Amino acid sequence: MAPGLLGYHKRVVCPTCKFPFTFGIAFDKPDPESLLVKCPNCGRDQIEIGKVPRNQGDQLLVMKNAFAFLLPKRWEVVVFRNPNNPTQAYVKRIVGTPGDSIQIRDGDVWIDGNLQRKSLEQQRTVRLPVYDRSFRPKNDPTWKDRWLHDDDWEVTGGTFTCRQPRGIEATRKEANSWVSYRHWIRSGGEHETSVALRTWPVGVQIPNPVFSPLRYNSRSGSIVCRGVMSDDLRDKMLKQSKDEKFQDAIWKLYRQSHLSPILDTYGYNRSSVLSEHVAVRDLMVSMRVTVNSGRGLFTVRMTDGESVFDCVMDFGARRLRVYRDIENSEPIVEFALSKVNLGQEFLFEMSLFDRQLLAAIDGEPLVIEPMDEAARLPRSRNYPRQPLGFASRGLDVEVAQLQLFRDVHDTTGSARHGVAEPFHLGKNEYFCLGDNSPVSLDSRGWETAAVKRHMLLGKPVLVHLPSKPGKIQIGNYVGYFRIPDFSRIRYIR
Repeated sequence: MAPGLLGYHKRVVCPTCKFPFTFGIAFDKPDPESLLVKCPNCGRDQIEIGKVPRNQGDQLLVMKNAFAFLLPKRWEVVVFRNPNNPTQAYVKRIVGTPGDSIQIRDGDVWIDGNLQRKSLEQQRTVRLPVYDRSFRPKNDPTWKDRWLHDDDWEVTGGTFTCRQPRGIEATRKEANSWVSYRHWIRSGGEHETSVALRTWPVGVQIPNPVFSPLRYNSRSGSIVCRGVMSDDLRDKMLKQSKDEKFQDAIWKLYRQSHLSPILDTYGYNRSSVLSEHVAVRDLMVSMRVTVNSGRGLFTVRMTDGESVFDCVMDFGARRLRVYRDIENSEPIVEFALSKVNLGQEFLFEMSLFDRQLLAAIDGEPLVIEPMDEAARLPRSRNYPRQPLGFASRGLDVEVAQLQLFRDVHDTTGSARHGVAEPFHLGKNEYFCLGDNSPVSLDSRGWETAAVKRHMLLGKPVLVHLPSKPGKIQIGNYVGYFRIPDFSRIRYIR
């Protein structure tokens, strides 16, 4: 259930961006002397954690009589006996309830042919961090900022500030000023990037895709790179020809190859767990916004690669309007913008989880717009590399605490149950999945998929004894012992 509930793990702080994350380890094996991990926030790899002390797993307070009278609901976390080994107790999330016909399709849960969607509170519970700009790398020449801004925006620390034009400039400036997110990665990746190159230069050997991430497609007249083009490969290719079009294509391919779709990676997992990650498009953005003055517009835009959604806050008309695909079309929904005042900071959240647009201000959902017609169609392979942005027009506005999250993408697992075809649950039977989908042992792969009601042990309500390693040093001896970490005591949702 990581990263929400933790087993044995190491607590790591990225040396480049200072982002704290946990890395899972085996409870029954000694720690290796050398262990390299990758930061899930900035992508810094080769982080040595062999000497980082291990930490014990979370201990839970379980309400054993929780389901004596009330049945568990979908998305609820439960403790139960493993139906294949009743001596083992498991903690998982219920996704299928008695009588359901359940199937996992494209990372989503479908019940009786209908896509199941999560509320804002449920989304917050399962969301996984993609990038937190409060932990951006500093003094790192190899890093490129993922948030790019127009000239009207100023950046101070983690805050973006835009001033409304005044005087003559106000009559000239009627367009939005944008800050856009691009998913820039340092290295690796499994995406493909192509740029036009009509003819391959004479005398240059065409790369063999078996041994190189590059290949040339003579039919389309394009050069293709798998993953990020390294600096060494870029320089090697540039040295082979002085042809201007070839040089331009290599430089363009090098830059664009660093832009990747967002993948279902977990900082908690070993990199060898999956041979191939899955691109995802169910994203959520969270930001703190303060509009100090003006009667203009503040827009937040998101795309899943198929549709583009604009949430437009009009501070002149005091209205929130939502547009889909065509910026100048009629809004699909419209609400009063009554609880946002000038000079007052508010939390804005927008998500495209479960093929549904959700927008909330200070935790109150204002827009819940299912994409039902799109849900019936197969999803395209067009995964966005620049999935969101925000803009100001005619406002003095500040935006801070930018965070990007993704939904849990339920993988196929061993595809025994509820993947290739629906799995039918009988009376008093439940289908359970783990939040750490790539490594979770759950109803997808068990020989017996259904968890019967009498196997439910209760509802975990509190992480009551989280811990952290304390350090003691006597002379040359260094030892670690378990001490409570009161900051991580929390209710389980």
